[in-house]
Amino acid sequence: MLSSSTACRILSFTAMTVVLAGCSTPSAYQMPMIAPPARLDSESPAERRTALIRESNQGLNAIPLLTVALNDENLVVRRTAVRLLASHGEPAAESLLIAFTNNDSQVRRAALQALCLLKSSDALTPTLAAALKDDDRSLRLLAVQQLAATLPVTGERLELLQAAAKDADPEICRIAQDATWPFFRETTLLKNRTDWDHDVKTIQKIQLPKEDWAIMTDPDNDGHTKNWFAVDFNDSDWQRIPIEDHWEKAGIQYDGYAWYRKTFAAPEKPAKYNAVELNFEAVDECAWVWLNGIYIGQHNIGPSGWTIPFSLDVTKEIAWGKDNQLTVRVYDSKGGGGIWKPVHLEVLE
Repeated sequence: MLSSSTACRILSFTAMTVVLAGCSTPSAYQMPMIAPPARLDSESPAERRTALIRESNQGLNAIPLLTVALNDENLVVRRTAVRLLASHGEPAAESLLIAFTNNDSQVRRAALQALCLLKSSDALTPTLAAALKDDDRSLRLLAVQQLAATLPVTGERLELLQAAAKDADPEICRIAQDATWPFFRETTLLKNRTDWDHDVKTIQKIQLPKEDWAIMTDPDNDGHTKNWFAVDFNDSDWQRIPIEDHWEKAGIQYDGYAWYRKTFAAPEKPAKYNAVELNFEAVDECAWVWLNGIYIGQHNIGPSGWTIPFSLDVTKEIAWGKDNQLTVRVYDSKGGGGIWKPVHLEVLE
């Protein structure tokens, strides 16, 4: 015998079958309609986009279709096409180069981002050169970041960055200038040396003169190529101003790079000492320093560095009992600029 629950299920199914069999029109009961697949030639941009995604999911054979779609009249379709091309990696590199010529800046930017992940800066040099001339600031920024990413900067990359250093955008300009700047030196002060576990005492402090510092602005940021840091450089035509105040107080209404030069007399060599350091109580806002023509270090932490004291080791560079030539390149992005607090030598034991 059938159980009562099984009998009920059979009766219910039988009753439904009778009802369906007796339907007089097809609309009384129909299976759900399945929409036709989206087509690449559809008049609907949404359907074309869906079709692109479907084809891309099938693999590398979709690359030619995606390349054609870069010319679609609809921005969303074109942007979808370049994004899908990027997902295919190296096999889509040629198509991404085509995408970089698109009249939509977002397509160009997405293509360049993908290419930067696939190729070295040297291999991409022609493309990056074109990007540096693009009206879209984000493309120029991406290009200069890529060119500056690998050190040292040489050859054609150096030439491109030197050109980018004159870009109207301050951030692009700074990145290019920093990448092409040939001077860098790590300074380890006596108190921070790993081999030094003694107290550090200042046994002599020599304050440098406040008056009569030579100064010259450097709007093209090329003073280093003219050897403005050299001991024998002739700065007789430079303006003279005091330090321990911003250069604006001396009538120099200017933001950017400027160079200071000063010759000072060092005392006779002490009988005993362990280090000599050149201390700047504050420079607004970044500084690069030479002593007697030798690069000794930098204070370059951006705008926040304008109030922060810093010291540089000059134990080997100081000329005891003689005139010493000090050169300081300063960068100020806004507001007051310059060596606005005292500078002094500290002899340490």
